[in-house]
Amino acid sequence: EAQREATQTSQVALSLHKTPPYIPEKGAILSPNIVVFREGSAKGYASLAEHIEICAVINVAMPNRNPSVRDSPLDGREGAAYSALLMAK
Repeated sequence: EAQREATQTSQVALSLHKTPPYIPEKGAILSPNIVVFREGSAKGYASLAEHIEICAVINVAMPNRNPSVRDSPLDGREGAAYSALLMAK
């Protein structure tokens, strides 16, 4: 019951954002009790014959190292600083 209430509170908080939410540099998003009911883009998001239940999905934002990506700033950290960030995640 407490988990359901926490999930509902998170959903309400996200719906109140005026700007798109983001994942903090050293943070993660836990999405419990996921139900997959569609195929991927390669199959046109067709409905699955049977849904798949997943206990949780954890999302972690990684630094952008690809200069071709235009909607995310390029992360300039290298060497030990870059490794330290990845280890902190």
